[in-house]
Amino acid sequence: GVLSHGHSGLKLGRHWGIDGAVTANILRIGLPSIVSQIVVRIGLILFTRMTISLGEGGYAAHQLCWNIINIFTCIGTAVQMVTAPLTGQSIGRGNPTHAERYNCLAGLLAVGLMVVCSVVCLFWGAPLMRYLYSAESAVIEAGLPTLRLLAISQIFFAFYYVYSGALQGAGDTAFSTVIFIITI
Repeated sequence: GVLSHGHSGLKLGRHWGIDGAVTANILRIGLPSIVSQIVVRIGLILFTRMTISLGEGGYAAHQLCWNIINIFTCIGTAVQMVTAPLTGQSIGRGNPTHAERYNCLAGLLAVGLMVVCSVVCLFWGAPLMRYLYSAESAVIEAGLPTLRLLAISQIFFAFYYVYSGALQGAGDTAFSTVIFIITI
């Protein structure tokens, strides 16, 4: 409603022609994102193949852990989605100091939330797995060390999410893609 009627100052659907400069900008920013998503999917396929080779119990433990860790991913992605436009808007307004403040606060927020989630997984991982999935004790025992390791590692990923969002907001998707590929 707001965008289609132009109430925000931006009206969608106004310019349907192909503009070479606009297309080049979209490709410059979009292609690294496409590459990173393809690498993620390939990495997940390979990782899943490895965990399937652990047998039914190992794979079940893997799935439990990743389902819980996806909460971290949601938090990180949310912070990333906020950081990118705030950084871009600040830079666009000629105020890089504001962008730095946003990124610092976003970093503190992301790390704080990830630490809370990590503490929950470290100290209450087994009851959490049992409550969410009613899994067998053998699966919980097999998955608990993995859950704890993943929980600790996610604290460090908080920085990736924030700084990746900052780079994206500044228009540099290529560097964040390289970092993302390395972490995958």
